[in-house]
Amino acid sequence: DVDGTLIPYDYESLPSERIVNAIAKAREKVKVCLVTGRSYKSTKKILNALNIHEGYAVVDGGAIVMDTATDTIVSQSLITEEDAKLAIRVLEEENQPFFTKDSSSRQNMRDHFEPYKKGQKFTEVSQFFTGEIFTLED
Repeated sequence: DVDGTLIPYDYESLPSERIVNAIAKAREKVKVCLVTGRSYKSTKKILNALNIHEGYAVVDGGAIVMDTATDTIVSQSLITEEDAKLAIRVLEEENQPFFTKDSSSRQNMRDHFEPYKKGQKFTEVSQFFTGEIFTLED
C-alpha cells in the first residue's frame, strides 16, 4: 500500500529516507511490489524514489498490473461497459454522488476526479468512488 502507509496521503510526498532504507533491505530478501489505487503515472515517482526499476506495480485499485522495467501493461481488468452502465444507473437512482477513474483521468499525475455529471461518457473505466458504502438487495 502507498497512501497512508508508505507515505502520507499527499500526492507531493515521497518516501522518507527511513522507508527507502527499509525497502532496500527488504528487497535483499524478497521481491517488493507496490499496490495502490493511484495511477501508474503518479506511482512512478515513488518507484523511482525507492529505486524499484524491475518487477511489477499493481495500480488503479488492482485494475492494472504494470511492468516497472518497461512501463508496459502486463494485465488489465477494467470494468465492462455493461457493468459501468449498471453502476451508473444504480448510483443515479439512489441519488448517490460519485466519481470515476477512466482512461483520461489515469493520465493525470494527481489522479484528480471530477464529480459525475448525468450523461457523461467514459472510456475504459477502472474505478468508481462514492461517499458512502451501500449494497443492492435482490
